[in-house]
Amino acid sequence: MDTTFALIDLFTLLLFCRFMIYFDFILKCLLPYLLLRFSVPLCAADADRANNSISPDNEAEER
Repeated sequence: MDTTFALIDLFTLLLFCRFMIYFDFILKCLLPYLLLRFSVPLCAADADRANNSISPDNEAEER
């Protein structure tokens, strides 16, 4: 009976360690990548579009 509980505890500990390794990978690798990917504009056109501003070139073309 005690051996069964010890094995269950060991199995639970191994699962928890595996989860922590995955979580650590996500936290250290993917989170900074996602923050940079969605917070930094890719090019000047994306920056202009995000601010909803019209450049002087676009105003001249519309007239």
